[in-house]
Amino acid sequence: MQNEKNKNYAAVILLAKGYDEGFVNQCVGNLREAGIRTHLVGLESQYIRSWHGVEIQADTVLRNWQPTDKTRLVVVPGRPECVNALAREPKVPELIRRVLTQDGWVAVASSAESSPSSVSNSVLIVSTCGPSG
Repeated sequence: MQNEKNKNYAAVILLAKGYDEGFVNQCVGNLREAGIRTHLVGLESQYIRSWHGVEIQADTVLRNWQPTDKTRLVVVPGRPECVNALAREPKVPELIRRVLTQDGWVAVASSAESSPSSVSNSVLIVSTCGPSG
């Protein structure tokens, strides 16, 4: 059941090669079910291959996407290859800063936790995307 107040918020899930497809599928489903507009944004292409070789089509690519005032959540869907690629892209820290200054959140899948790159020290490390219990 959708929550009407969540229609005032949007989320972006950043995708780069090597993302965790299980986490992305769960996250997209949970966020959209909650009524949160959710964008899948590819780093360099609309077609991105996951850690297990699953290829999905993103809604758009990062260079063509702009966050809105409603964007309150940035999701990094894990795996070191994905996180490292996103950390090297200059637009990603800008996006994170913008969302954080709007009292938003950054969620990083726990599979990305061991990555040597740090996107921000104001992140929420999550093992699941959605309500627990």
